[in-house]
Amino acid sequence: MKTKIKIGLLGQGEFFEIIKNGLSEKFIIDDEEPNLWIVANYGKKVSQNVLNQYPNRFLNAHPSLLPKLKGATPIQTAIMKNMKFTGFTIIVMDEKIDHGKMLAQEKIAIAKNDTCKTLTKKIARGATENLSIIIPLYLSGKIKAIQQNHHLETWTKKITDKDRIILPNELLKNPSQAYARTRALFPKPKAYLMLGDKRLIIHKAEMRQNKFCPLIVQLEGKKAIKWQEFLRIEFSIYNSQFTLNLQCFNVTNRNV
Repeated sequence: MKTKIKIGLLGQGEFFEIIKNGLSEKFIIDDEEPNLWIVANYGKKVSQNVLNQYPNRFLNAHPSLLPKLKGATPIQTAIMKNMKFTGFTIIVMDEKIDHGKMLAQEKIAIAKNDTCKTLTKKIARGATENLSIIIPLYLSGKIKAIQQNHHLETWTKKITDKDRIILPNELLKNPSQAYARTRALFPKPKAYLMLGDKRLIIHKAEMRQNKFCPLIVQLEGKKAIKWQEFLRIEFSIYNSQFTLNLQCFNVTNRNV
């Protein structure tokens, strides 16, 4: 049953949509005269003028354990750094990005095979459940926000093409990092490696016998195919142009 509480929503992407769909089952969605605004993955700063119109009425669901991993890519960064845990934090927004006082925080384990997509879902569902509980408590003054320890803050950065590329040295010396890169950048923008002058986009991979093993790949300009198919068809066609050292990979699943 829905409460009479009216909330406005600001955000974009899957993280926001999961929260939006979950909260719409319990609260009235009203962007005209809300009792409270919920922000998730908005992608831009809410102006001070707008914040002043609704003092202490903007809550932000951020997908990390603040003050760690502030900024644009906390989920991707947590996976790429091979962190074992991340989580979400609900804050009362102020004029600075990811800076406000904290209302709630919850730790969430990162599975070895989590991608950005699967971890986003886990964190968003947890944040939705938490918001459903704390929204009425916050509006009734039954919980208070606490300051972040800003001395411990870390920041993430936007993903660039440099972050996407898997270098041969990484495959040889740190294949688990290549695997983390692949998971962190799925479903987009996706990691890739260079084969001659062509990109081989990695849709899915796994670690096998301590080696990086692609499962679904896509040669630029082609459709995504299984790794075995690539080895059987594409690699034989472009072999003379490629500089790939197959010893970097686990190729026990090669079917040629």
